[in-house]
Formats: sequence, structure tokens, C-alpha cells
Amino acid sequence: MELLLSLHDEAVRALVEGSARELVRIGATQDFAEARLPSVLRSFNQSHPQVRLEVRVGRSAELAGLVLDGELDLAVIFQAAPTGATPFARERGAWLAAPGFKPPLNAEPWPLALLEAPCVFRDAALRALDEARLPWRIAYSTPSLGGLLAAVRAGLAVTLRLAHHSQRGLCSLPPSVGLPQAPRFQLALLTADELTPGALSLAAALRTAASHERAARRARKRGSPLGRR
Repeated sequence: MELLLSLHDEAVRALVEGSARELVRIGATQDFAEARLPSVLRSFNQSHPQVRLEVRVGRSAELAGLVLDGELDLAVIFQAAPTGATPFARERGAWLAAPGFKPPLNAEPWPLALLEAPCVFRDAALRALDEARLPWRIAYSTPSLGGLLAAVRAGLAVTLRLAHHSQRGLCSLPPSVGLPQAPRFQLALLTADELTPGALSLAAALRTAASHERAARRARKRGSPLGRR
């Protein structure tokens, strides 16, 4: 009987402690969630065991709406227009294609793989091509970033995404192919009006990680020992 009572007490205590943990809800775009977010959350989870995290991955417009509706505490989004979000980091864009991709000849349209609207990359790609007066056609449209990159790896089309995706079996097309210069994309941190201590700490961790990333990039450009580590 004593053993049963002890087990019951432990179960109740675990439930109470679990329910008392502070909940922080964060949203992130697919690009940031895949490339940058895991290391930040891993470190934060180790240093803040009292915080329970819920992560939502989605489109920038969707995530911004969830923050404004009070369903997320903070979100890392791509900022296409002023949204009240704090500028967070600037990421270099690139035109990506499969190795060995052959550019279209004889003024034929460029085949594009794009995410469905609304999408800042879709808008930027079409705007850049229109301003350069280059013909284009949408060869592959999808709501999935993974599906989009798979189509590009298969050689079906080119796409405009962040440059770091060139490490995933893709290559950045050089200016010599005739495409316009790829723009940079602004990441922003959007937060709710009132944040709990845990949410404030996570926002600070995200900003610190972005600052370290910028410093590492500058070091790599200078060729310093920090950049070669």
C-alpha cells in the first residue's frame, strides 16, 4: 500500500510540475526552421528546462496573423513590408538549379519552381524577372519547401531561395547565365505585446544567435582565425 501511495504521489507531483511549466509558443518560416532554429532551441531548452516550447512552422503572413491573434508569442518571419516586427537578420538570396542545368535558349521562358502565393520569394523572383524583361513560366508550384527543392534537384526548374540551400544538392547560378542579381531578404522578429519571462529570454536568444552569425560571416570574409574555425 505504501508503495502504491508513493507512486501516486510521484505521479501527481509530475503532473503538477508539468502543468506549472511556462509555455512559450514560437513560429518560424520553413527556411529559418530548417537552417537556424534547431540549434537555438536546443541551447534554449538546455538552459531553460522550466519552459515548455511549442513550435509552429509556416508562411510569414500566416505566422504574423497568429502573433496578432494571440496564438503565438513570437515568430521569425520574412518581412516584405512594414509589419511592426523588429529587423532580425538579412539573408543572401540566390538563383538555384540542379548541377548541370542548361539555361533556356532562343529567348524561351525560364522555368520556375515557386511556392504558392503569398510568398516573398515568389514575389521577388517574378518582380526581378519582369524588371529585367526576361520571359518566365511557372513549371512547378507547391505549398511545400521540400517539394520545391526536390523539383529543382530533378532539373525541372530554377528557383529563388536563400543561398544556404545550395548546400542541399543544388548550385547557385552565376550571373553569366543572364538572370538578374538575386536580392537579399529581411528576416524579422515579431512579438506579442506582452511577453512572459521565458518568451523574452527566447527572443533574446534568437537575437544573440543572429548577432553571432553576422560576426562569423564578417570573420569569414576577412579570413580571420575565427572564420576558419
